[in-house]
Amino acid sequence: MSRTEVKRILGQYRTCMAKVGRLELDKEIYKNCAASIDAEISTCRQIANSIERRIEKIPDITYREVLIRRYIYGETNEQIADALCYSARHIQRIMALALNEYDKIQGKITAF
Repeated sequence: MSRTEVKRILGQYRTCMAKVGRLELDKEIYKNCAASIDAEISTCRQIANSIERRIEKIPDITYREVLIRRYIYGETNEQIADALCYSARHIQRIMALALNEYDKIQGKITAF
């Protein structure tokens, strides 16, 4: 899987969680569509949970932290660098390695 594809998959986390928030509001407004809205919310949460579980399986704690901060919390490389006491350039290098690890985990899971 390409790095772009891995980033796209990880990027689904924040998109899904934002969608859950909007759907929760819609559910209050459109009570007659609650069942279909609940199904959409469930799908989004499943995607987010899947991403979280795959990140948790990465053995290197720094890789996990970088992925969580970038794709779950939405921090920039500069913010991650400040928090972890690295340079932004070094975070880029760690991110590349972390994305490769995520790809390996993704491949193992989808192979079953």
